[in-house]
Amino acid sequence: MAKILKNTTNSDIFVSDTGILIAANSSYDTQPTDALLWAASDELIIHLGSGDLLGNDGTKDLTPAEATKIFQGLYPSSVGIDGVTTTNGGLDVNATVTIEPFKVNNTFRVDWSKTKVDLKKQSLGYTSIYTYSGTGNLYSFKIQFNSKDVEIKLSIDGITIFEVPCDLLEDLFHNEDSMVSLFFLKWDKSKDILTFEPKDPMSFGTSVVIEAQADSESNSKDMKRYMINIDKVS
Repeated sequence: MAKILKNTTNSDIFVSDTGILIAANSSYDTQPTDALLWAASDELIIHLGSGDLLGNDGTKDLTPAEATKIFQGLYPSSVGIDGVTTTNGGLDVNATVTIEPFKVNNTFRVDWSKTKVDLKKQSLGYTSIYTYSGTGNLYSFKIQFNSKDVEIKLSIDGITIFEVPCDLLEDLFHNEDSMVSLFFLKWDKSKDILTFEPKDPMSFGTSVVIEAQADSESNSKDMKRYMINIDKVS
């Protein structure tokens, strides 16, 4: 399903909590990699409600309520058909079509924060960004900084999964793309956003800890916001 935003005004609209500008009287195709960013956007909901931005699913324009559900992820996950067989084994074109609602595991959560966290300079060590103690599965996360000059560290059950400088991710790739990737890590150069998205969920038995630090001694850096997709079993 496409997720398109139409600017219905004669002025550019800057959705500041996503860092994205939508030009006047134009359409913007949102990217799947930014889904969590749009889902957490308070300004998007305001613009949809006012009519300045109009949601579209690729086939039709949406009401503000429909668009809000789509951008927050609450859309049908599957379509079921009742009475699909006929006497000759074909599809009954008069069958009743039912839409199954989006289902969420009771333990699944999207943890997010838009509270700025000051990161210590390198000699002072890491600052904790996110900690969860318990058991479950880590699906993915996005973290936005104010600079590429930061290092990020993920530990699961006390074991370091990765510890990488974001500027290294960017510098390793000499191309004009705004998004660079290294296996399960992606770095958006235009927005200073790190995405961690493994192929399969990572199970943990005791804890998940995400930390970051400035990778220099000159200036401290900031963590601006994050979104974590996590299954908290206990």
